[in-house]
Amino acid sequence: MEFLNRVVSVLTSPRAAFAEIVGEPRIEEGVLLAAFYAVLAGLGTMISSAKVTYIIEGVDLPQGFSMGGEGMATLVLLGAIASIFILWFIVAAFVRGISAAFGGRGNYRMMLSASAYSALPLIVTTAIVAVLYYLSSPYTMTTTISGFYSVNIEFSQQYYSDTYLPWVNILNLSGPALCAPLWFGAIREVEGLTFNRTFGALVLLYVIFYGITLGLALLGFGMIS
Repeated sequence: MEFLNRVVSVLTSPRAAFAEIVGEPRIEEGVLLAAFYAVLAGLGTMISSAKVTYIIEGVDLPQGFSMGGEGMATLVLLGAIASIFILWFIVAAFVRGISAAFGGRGNYRMMLSASAYSALPLIVTTAIVAVLYYLSSPYTMTTTISGFYSVNIEFSQQYYSDTYLPWVNILNLSGPALCAPLWFGAIREVEGLTFNRTFGALVLLYVIFYGITLGLALLGFGMIS
């Protein structure tokens, strides 16, 4: 019950909640949140992979080699779950490093606990994404490999005409933005920074995150086109 009260407190009064978390960081609660998030992300990824038929073409592969989504479901699920836990440790260290550059005086253990709570909006958006994937239509993704640096990806028409998949992209982009108020509270309380320094650290964090996201998107667009 106390754990649920903390969750509600983080969503309704982030600064006060993170001040309490700093006073008594509980890694086990962070593990529970990360596990819940990982299961939802893995479920969504598994559902989405079951909707896709992957066709891989290349000089070293049989013509029209394909693999149905269900055949990859278990591997994708385990990979998604593992990646969430790995990212949890990496993101906490990354935020700790940025905060330290702005004069933060916290420690990794406190940031690890606080970062799990900062991802609460992502848990909600990830659950919605899983439902949207379930409602979406099956489609085909064809990957043509003509060289080490030459990879072309094409989606079938069902992908572009689907009603639900565009909302998946919107939620994947907006989910991290919804976490901004929580990250602000976490950085300010864990690191003991002033408002201006906290804001600067938060802006730098999101500039780097969305910069990487945009770069990967442009890379993917180049491969598709």
